[in-house]
Amino acid sequence: MGKLINFPGNSKYSSEVKQLKEISDAFDEVIIKALSDQKIDPKELSALIAHRFGTLLSLVEEKSRLWKVCESIIQEQAGLKKKK
Repeated sequence: MGKLINFPGNSKYSSEVKQLKEISDAFDEVIIKALSDQKIDPKELSALIAHRFGTLLSLVEEKSRLWKVCESIIQEQAGLKKKK
């Protein structure tokens, strides 16, 4: 299994984008390890991630607006709707 998200490799991106890439890579490593080495059920891991996402979302002021963006991304990534 490879990385789950491919961020651009160009060094001209902001430090925030670079930091997000590092976090994304760390998430990928944990998820891939859990799915392959530990034989974790993807449904259980998805539920765990949803729980953590809900907790994170509770910290945001514009919850409804962010939820709509995230819902759209989740639907596209899961193949529930066409990518734009």
